[in-house]
Amino acid sequence: MRRKILGIALILLAGLCLCLSLNQADKYRQAEKTYDDILEKYTKEKKVSKKKQDFVVDWKKLWKTNKDVVGWIKMDSGADYPILHGDSNEEYLHTDLYGDYNINGSIFVNADNSRDWSDPNTIIYGHRMNNGSMFGSNKKYMEKDYLKKHPDFSIYRPDGCYVYKIFNVMVVEDGTYPYTYQFPDKKSYIEYLSKVKQYSYYDSGITVPDARQIVTLSTCTYINHVKKRLVIQGYIRQIREYKGMVQKRKINILEDNAFSKTEMEDTNDKEID
Repeated sequence: MRRKILGIALILLAGLCLCLSLNQADKYRQAEKTYDDILEKYTKEKKVSKKKQDFVVDWKKLWKTNKDVVGWIKMDSGADYPILHGDSNEEYLHTDLYGDYNINGSIFVNADNSRDWSDPNTIIYGHRMNNGSMFGSNKKYMEKDYLKKHPDFSIYRPDGCYVYKIFNVMVVEDGTYPYTYQFPDKKSYIEYLSKVKQYSYYDSGITVPDARQIVTLSTCTYINHVKKRLVIQGYIRQIREYKGMVQKRKINILEDNAFSKTEMEDTNDKEID
């Protein structure tokens, strides 16, 4: 009799596990469908030449849906999502562009960072999903050879496309020194850029020129079953302005004594490497 009861209990347990697994899989499918729809609804590939396609974001349409959109990230590893900025780091942890629950959550900027990307280091968070979505495929950058083949990522903002060159890949604890985003002056920031290399997972051989602003991408990873943070940092390498926009605009740079916005002259696809 005991064996019979145990057998029934095991069958019920197996059924429960199957139901939970199917429910989880359904949440993943729904999340993927939502982001596929967002990509189709708010962006398009525009042909600018016979060989070149340009990525276009409908910012006005996005802002009508959610005023918290501050950019759009594209990475060779697979990330292709809007970037949001909430009032807290919990707001978009499991919430999508439409304000609905989403197991993938959203890609979002650290709530304490400025919305206008004016900080020397802007931190962006994204989940490490098992299916590789969001920042789930950023683990590819733990291989130095992958970084060599895919050295950049792009962040589209209303005023242009900002191309970032990856200079650092780290596995660290959350909230540690690499997450510093504000500095009193240029000297302290240059010191940070030097010290943060001590946390590198490997030597990329790349340094940040002239105290350029950076972006820090953060997601979870596991080392020997211990939860850590996989962090990828890139500095602004290039700014591609959208067709028809004025050539003169404000670009955030570091001055000698403080951080400030200085008006600079740029041309389309100008390299600032």
